[in-house]
Amino acid sequence: MSKMILTLTGHKHSGKELIAENFAKNSDVAFLKPYTDRPLEKGEYPEEHGGFHYVSKERLDKIMDHQKVLCCTRINGYRYVYLERQLTASYNVMILDDYALVDVKDRWKGRIYSVKVRSDDEVQSDRVGEYYYDHEFDEVFHYGKDDFDELEARISYGFR
Repeated sequence: MSKMILTLTGHKHSGKELIAENFAKNSDVAFLKPYTDRPLEKGEYPEEHGGFHYVSKERLDKIMDHQKVLCCTRINGYRYVYLERQLTASYNVMILDDYALVDVKDRWKGRIYSVKVRSDDEVQSDRVGEYYYDHEFDEVFHYGKDDFDELEARISYGFR
């Protein structure tokens, strides 16, 4: 079976990470964490922010020079990078902004299922909605209103 990618795109604090963690409870689903050259902020500890692989700028340069990059985006001057070697499961979940979604769609020739996540109390961000409108996603999920089990069933069906 070929590897497939589920992308979650949405505003800050819209529930993307909770959805990814729910999917990752299945044994054939991996929640991928990007490499970043963003330093930890004062008072921040890696174990509290397990959503990233923190590396130095120089180390990330080397990684990108020697590994096949799936996508790369910049936020506040820092890079966030996913690598093809991170695709370890049948289904692989990635949290992306629109720039990275464009990148992964250009680079990955396998199956991609894209979900836009919305919530009532979204913090607006200029990193989402720049390239894609709702109708361009495979699914639009409204966190807190839509049923997660139904989303999981639709996505599982969409991957077949």
